[in-house]
Amino acid sequence: MDQAAVKAAVAALLSRVGLSTTGLRVEPCAAGGNNRVFRVDAGGRAMAAKCYFRHPSDTRDRLNSEYAFLEYARQAGIGCVPRVVARDDRAGMALYDFIEGSKLRVESLSGSQIEQAQDFFASLNEAGARVQGKSLSDASEACFTIAEQLRLVQGRIDRLARIPASSRIDEEAIAFAQALRARWTALSERVLDQAVTLGIDPKSPLADRDRCISPSDFGFHNAIVAPAGQVFFIDFEYAGWDDPAKAISDFFCHPAVPVPFEYFDGFLAAALKYSENLEELSRRARLLLPVFRIKWCCIVMNDFLPLFEERRFPDPAIDVAARKQGQLQKARGLLESVR
Repeated sequence: MDQAAVKAAVAALLSRVGLSTTGLRVEPCAAGGNNRVFRVDAGGRAMAAKCYFRHPSDTRDRLNSEYAFLEYARQAGIGCVPRVVARDDRAGMALYDFIEGSKLRVESLSGSQIEQAQDFFASLNEAGARVQGKSLSDASEACFTIAEQLRLVQGRIDRLARIPASSRIDEEAIAFAQALRARWTALSERVLDQAVTLGIDPKSPLADRDRCISPSDFGFHNAIVAPAGQVFFIDFEYAGWDDPAKAISDFFCHPAVPVPFEYFDGFLAAALKYSENLEELSRRARLLLPVFRIKWCCIVMNDFLPLFEERRFPDPAIDVAARKQGQLQKARGLLESVR
């Protein structure tokens, strides 16, 4: 939808749920990876209108996942996320309260902000709240065995073999993908061996009591710092039940706002306190951390895949070559961090 169509859809939705459209203004916010977000001002209230990505190759119901997660967070009394206002499934759009603030930058990251993130995760998984979460679906790409996690990453590794050699930067990406595959082959074999040594059956699924309710794509790239210093978390279209090793590893592996690894053990202890098997889950998370670093290498390299270019670069003003160069550098840095 273009901006005029979004404004019309917002006006219709506000009217349908009995909210004022007086002084309605709709302005685009910073572009996201897949979705489009607009600031909406109407009736003295500021809201965010989110238009969800839809594509024949991706059938995930992003709107429903995010809306259900935020309803769950509201029931759990969690205040560091946007409040839901209304949804229009037909238009693929939802309205949320707008959060005033700024994006968090890696150079200003503080221990207090990391503590707020771990408190958020812990609050999502408090015993009383988890009872209300039974209706939530599994998170996007949720895997509950180590074998499944390895198969999923292997699939991403295999997909990188489809990078077309259409430019110099693509040829560099192909060479990197080959090096990534070699590193992955050695790592996946080592993880399986270490799992057996630790007494973890790679094919045995996590018990329901040890699974977590995950924000998914969890990290400070999806956060807003309010003027008073409170951190608000946003973007939950992949949220749901997941392996805590994935949720916590993603928090430390995301290349946009990397979290210093010195906080990893403390974060684990706080985030996993919902489970009686804290030590076992901690060993599992440490074992799988390099697996998720490799997975993030693959995610960053998605920009080189033909289908992803079609989805990611709709704006002809974007310098695709520069974008790819930046992504390749990120992927190299992530691979370098795998030990």
